Amino acid sequence: MHELPKILQDAIGQFSKLPGVGEKTATRQILLMSNWPYQEIVNFSLAMKELTELRKCQECGMFADGDKCHVCLSPERALTRSICVVEDIVDCMAIQKSEQFNGLYHVLGGVL
Repeated sequence: MHELPKILQDAIGQFSKLPGVGEKTATRQILLMSNWPYQEIVNFSLAMKELTELRKCQECGMFADGDKCHVCLSPERALTRSICVVEDIVDCMAIQKSEQFNGLYHVLGGVL
């Protein structure tokens, strides 16, 4: 990778930190992105930068825009006595997507 400019090398290095993305895939993706219009690259960069502002709900641990997530803010769910304890936010998101559970969550953030 020594023949590539440092900017590309750095971008490939960062992209390859994603799970399942090796150097070859990262190189392909970054080279593809290098052909994007300027504004698309800026929009992508801003979206990644905004991840630093991502918050977690103070009640359950799910992703939130403010102090509480949309689930904990829901008046209907607040009346339930059902709590689903999950290992990770990804589990919570999958259950939410199924629309089969209408209670509250508690995200452990790992295994016990």
